[in-house]
Parts: sequence; C-alpha cells; structure tokens
Amino acid sequence: MSRRVPIRVAGDDEAECRPEAEGLAEQLNARVEAPASLEEEAWRGRYLRLQADFENYKRHAEVERGRLTSLGTEAALADIFPLVDHLDRGLAWAREHGADPAVVEGLLLVQKELYRVLEKHGIARLTTIGEAFNPELHEAVSVIAREGVNAGEVVEELQAGFSRDGKVLRPAQVVVAGKEI
Repeated sequence: MSRRVPIRVAGDDEAECRPEAEGLAEQLNARVEAPASLEEEAWRGRYLRLQADFENYKRHAEVERGRLTSLGTEAALADIFPLVDHLDRGLAWAREHGADPAVVEGLLLVQKELYRVLEKHGIARLTTIGEAFNPELHEAVSVIAREGVNAGEVVEELQAGFSRDGKVLRPAQVVVAGKEI
C-alpha cells in the first residue's frame, strides 16, 4: 500500500532538474511509505491481540460452561440423596420386620437401579464402616466405646456420603469408636 507522489519541477531546462527531482521524489515517497507501514503494523498488532483475546475468551467460556454444568448436575443429584436414604431405611426396615420377600426383592431392584444412575453420573458412595474416621469424608454424630474395635474407627453409618470426581458432595454421618471415659 505504497503511495507514489509525482513531483514535477518547473523550470526552463527540465532535463537538468530531472536527476535532482528524482532524488527528492524518492525521499518524499520514503517518508510517505514509512507512516503507512507503521500504521499497517499497528493495525496488525491490534488484530493479533484481538485474535489472542478472543481465543482466551473462548477457552475461558468453555471452562466456565463446564463448571456451571457440573454445579447444576451436582445440585440436582444432591436432591436425590435423601431418596437414597429413605430407600435404604425402608429396605432395612423390611428386612428386620420380615416383610414379604417379593417386597424386599422389589426394593433391592429399585436400590440397584438408583445406584446405577448415580454411578452413571460419576457419583460414588463413600465407604465408611471399618474405615478410619476422616473429617474430610465423615461427619461424626457420636462416639461410642466398642470392644474389639480401634479408637477412631467408624462402626456405624447413619447417613450415606457421596463424592464425585474426588469432591465430597455430602459427608457420611457416622458413629465412631472411642475410648471409654
């Protein structure tokens, strides 16, 4: 995008002035081309920065979209956890009170399907009984003395805990073995 400026030198003898005019024309053209090239370089720099900013925006938007989707999924699945608790309690009650074997079998099938759905979405039930108490995974509801069990070991689960991708969604409520006072 260079611009040439034609220069004409007026005079009696055009032939004598021509070499001098050519040199002057070259100097003026160099001055005219330099700002155009600087301006082009400035626009090119702006374009490259804008392109890099847009790529960063797209990358950030994708990460944010994934984070929000994950949060929404976790919130929806957290609403299912009380259903898991109720089903577990109902199944335990049916077994303890000698309910019809068909009812127990039906509850087991529903429980199995519910855990399959949770697993499909990356939700895992935390293991508790027999494990060492871990305050990041467990919420101690009470401490009891129990023979043959090490202090600090989980002896009973009152409410199941769940995690997803290593993140605890709900800690398990547990009873922990302790020393007699």
